[in-house]
Amino acid sequence: MRSYCDDNFWAPYHVVGTLRSSGRQAVSFAGVNGSQDGGRLDNAQIQGRSVKARGLTLIELLITLTILAVLVAIGIPSFSAQIKSSRTRAAADQLLQAIHLTRTKAVTSNRRATLRKLGDWQSGWEVFYDRDFDGERDDDELQITTAGPLEGISISTNAPFTDYVSFIGTGESRYAGTVSGGGMQMGSFTICPMEGGAGYQLIISRSGRVRVAPVTAAEC
Repeated sequence: MRSYCDDNFWAPYHVVGTLRSSGRQAVSFAGVNGSQDGGRLDNAQIQGRSVKARGLTLIELLITLTILAVLVAIGIPSFSAQIKSSRTRAAADQLLQAIHLTRTKAVTSNRRATLRKLGDWQSGWEVFYDRDFDGERDDDELQITTAGPLEGISISTNAPFTDYVSFIGTGESRYAGTVSGGGMQMGSFTICPMEGGAGYQLIISRSGRVRVAPVTAAEC
């Protein structure tokens, strides 16, 4: 046990620790009851100097900003490509579901159902029961569903699917003309991003079944 004395009192204290940092020494004392009511001696305070926090220099700040700019420049193109790919895949899935729906409605109702574009294919489409077998929806023909424009997407087809794809009760895709007649309607839809890049192709066989195939940016 050591004692500490000043002008006002004399009390026993225990030395509880020593801290060394940056060439300075600080000693903490605890009272006899174990509480931290003792004192702390700091060489910097004793010598009348204040401790200042060190911030970034201008050069360090410029280096940090340069590194950040490089990371952003690398990340943005990759992020944009990912968004474009996801948008193209979503558009292909949406059109695929519309084709499946049209075929299913034709089979379950045993009558012709048609999927027709609204303007052009990327502007949207509608599915309806084609009562007069002409490939176009009249006011008295029931609309099953419709879809709006696809942002940033281009959809092209070969000749058989220029305006519509139509299914009869057997599930086959046939040109409009009669309830179960018309020539075989086989072909493909090609879905690509407008800004260029890889896409997808929906290929419809003579039986009316659809398969999905990827296409390269050059094929788009």
